[in-house]
Amino acid sequence: MRTWLETCIAKYQKALKEKERFEKVSTSRKRTSAPDYSTMDIHNNEPILGSTHRSIAMRVSTGTYKRALSILNTLAYAADFRGFTVELLKDHERLRFSLESVAIDLAIVERLEESFFTVRNSWNNEPRIEKKKTPTGRLRLNIGPSYQTHQIAETGNSPLEGELHRVFEYAYRKVVRSREEAREREIEGKKAEVRRLALEETERQRKVLEQQRAEEERRRKNLLLQTEGWSTAERIRSFVKAVDARIDGECSDIAGRPDTYVLWREWALGMADEIDPIATLTAGHRNFLK
Repeated sequence: MRTWLETCIAKYQKALKEKERFEKVSTSRKRTSAPDYSTMDIHNNEPILGSTHRSIAMRVSTGTYKRALSILNTLAYAADFRGFTVELLKDHERLRFSLESVAIDLAIVERLEESFFTVRNSWNNEPRIEKKKTPTGRLRLNIGPSYQTHQIAETGNSPLEGELHRVFEYAYRKVVRSREEAREREIEGKKAEVRRLALEETERQRKVLEQQRAEEERRRKNLLLQTEGWSTAERIRSFVKAVDARIDGECSDIAGRPDTYVLWREWALGMADEIDPIATLTAGHRNFLK
């Protein structure tokens, strides 16, 4: 940062000399001389080193840059001693302190006072009003992300050097809050896990009950089928007995039953045994329980 500021100072001093030479030339030459755009800060009366519209860690003048560097240097050493990771972001955007999951960005700014004065145009000698910004030497620390900046400003009775502890008060508050949020997330995570397990248990019980109901329905249907099979088998047997009685009465004077009837009778009784579930159910306790 110091090297970059010293480069800015050299550029600034060169711009001042160019402006002085430009103001000494005749009016006719001024009309044909285009100023170097690198000296725009000088022409706009904004004596800020490395003046730019982008984010930058230091916006100070030549009169305060050493003091501003000393303040940032003190903060950097103090942050490192306290366990923070200290880094200067790319293109000198911010000085960043990081601890755990918290990162705070610092920038130091010098307050400028605006004033207005009258100048005359070099081409027609007409007056015009210009704005001038003058460094005050009063510094301000901007802390935090750019969208949520906490400021520590100095007054004549309260130099910034005596307020540096507030940077770490702010940082530790952020760390404590981050820890609290982490604990809250952990608690919410545990609650969510309990809810998930409860839902899983409810779903498991629902499936068990559903399986039990399905099994009960299967057994009910099976019983109805078995009852129907037994009833049909008994009717077949009764039918065969009735046929036997008729055949035996008609064939009392003839030797035995006809062969065709005997074959049919065996087939019918076999069919009855096949559809009768009782034989299977009483074959053993294990089969019966099934």
